[in-house]
Amino acid sequence: MIQSDQRSSWWKELAWRLYHYLPGPVDDVLKWRFPYVLPFKSLRIPIAILRGPTRPDGHPGTVIVAGSLHEVDYLLWGLFEDQPKRESIGKVPLWTLASTLKRLRISADLTIARLDQLSARLFFGADYLLVPEWIGSRLVVPEDPLKLAKRSHSLEEDFRIVRRNGLTPEVTHAEKDFDLFYHTMYVPFVLKRHGQQAVVHDIYRIRRIFYRGGLLWVMRSGQPIAGVIFQKKNHILHFWVLGTVNGEWAPVKAGAIAALYLFIIKHAHGLGCKLIDFGGCHPLLNDGLLRYKRKWGMSLITKHDNYYDFLVYWNRSNKSVISFLSNTPLIFRNHHGLSAIYIINHDEPVMQSEAIEIHRSMWIPGLHRLYIVSTSGWQPDVSNPPQTHLVDATTSSNFDPSTLLTICNQLPRLE
Repeated sequence: MIQSDQRSSWWKELAWRLYHYLPGPVDDVLKWRFPYVLPFKSLRIPIAILRGPTRPDGHPGTVIVAGSLHEVDYLLWGLFEDQPKRESIGKVPLWTLASTLKRLRISADLTIARLDQLSARLFFGADYLLVPEWIGSRLVVPEDPLKLAKRSHSLEEDFRIVRRNGLTPEVTHAEKDFDLFYHTMYVPFVLKRHGQQAVVHDIYRIRRIFYRGGLLWVMRSGQPIAGVIFQKKNHILHFWVLGTVNGEWAPVKAGAIAALYLFIIKHAHGLGCKLIDFGGCHPLLNDGLLRYKRKWGMSLITKHDNYYDFLVYWNRSNKSVISFLSNTPLIFRNHHGLSAIYIINHDEPVMQSEAIEIHRSMWIPGLHRLYIVSTSGWQPDVSNPPQTHLVDATTSSNFDPSTLLTICNQLPRLE
């Protein structure tokens, strides 16, 4: 992935061109080898300290960030009231990063390091919460895709909009259609939606996927208004990249994204696929894309082509940390799989009804457990909702990641 295919250097351009013509099995070989190259890609890691008033009451907060700031920005969007002041510490060798952060983090509220997973295992201990940069999402193909509307009133309304606007599917394998999609739909959509955070997949990679799969249009009045590149591998249909005409939001309001999901599910059913891989989401329970996929009945999975983790550490559950975890309910990894932490910050012990409501609104299939942490304790009669563990932060003098992970590891594995 690159920020824009126009910015790629000549050697990257040549590499992608050569990759485009390689046989299909090469993908699996490269995917297996790729993680071992990443530590050599960034042997010196930049460190910065961010300072500023935090939400909701302006309490001063300090965050240490190791790695590229723009890769971490979305994790911190709900923490600071305004743009924080940035102090650059410089770059440190990868093999001394852990000791450097251990020294610096004593005076910080929060520490976040973005590292490839191999380097994280080699150089860091178990005192950090491991948050995957991306998590996957998967849907079991239903026998009748239209019955998905019974899952929620929201889906029923989406389907109604699709019908009202006369949206229809069309599958194409024409090269000219790929060029139209990539340049006038996919790239503008990504850039307009994500701005400086946008990551545009190289055209040669996407064309390679297109040749082995296809392009599904959403048509309105005989014209394509949106599309998605897909590829079938064994019994799984992979939903790769999507876009709307000129990257505009109007087709989304007209039901184009819902139509893409519905039509690709129907297409997967027609191809005899059992599963659809709908790609990645940010590792946050309140991420907009994850919430959208949740209403379709998708499950979270470990994304096997995710090679980076965020290593998250906090010294104690002070106001800044509580603000961060309240606004950023993290999905993290432990030896049981994917779990999530959700913080409740009240003045009084929390009642059973609120625990049930949080579980109802936040739980998503694929999680091993949801940890709901109350900073004010729980009412005496509160019990754990299904696949949820209620944590009383008042019983620990220092509720840090190690405390959470100890709780995780002491609980029996759920089948």
